Amino acid sequence: MEGLDDFYKAQALGLSIHLYFGDGLAWMVGEKVEHYKLVVAGKIDELRKRIASGVAKKIMFDTQTYYEHHEEKVEAINQRRRGIALELIDGSQVQPEELVGHTIRFWMGEFPILGTRVITAEKLAVFTAVIRKENYLVEIIE
Repeated sequence: MEGLDDFYKAQALGLSIHLYFGDGLAWMVGEKVEHYKLVVAGKIDELRKRIASGVAKKIMFDTQTYYEHHEEKVEAINQRRRGIALELIDGSQVQPEELVGHTIRFWMGEFPILGTRVITAEKLAVFTAVIRKENYLVEIIE
């Protein structure tokens, strides 16, 4: 497709257009639909929380992707803060090794970040670096 001309032609002819999105874009489109539903329902406070959580998810994903490709940065962050516990949302603390095998959710202040993560021994260093670098709180789901 080139530009909006195809859409205008289809509309003039009474045709419908089916759009297919890749996985990365599909999440974004689905999120916009959820935003619209909240606006229609007049739930503006929930909309604000949802948007903040979506932005936080992108930041978290970008940080995680970066650290997956920069092992030396992960090692440096974790070395500087070795022995320092991670903070849970209830105010208690946990050592990073205790998260292995658990499903967790990151929190940015009072906002939960969309999605959960299963912590494996292989990914522990990366997730620990992300949590420490972004100052996330952790919620243990299971």
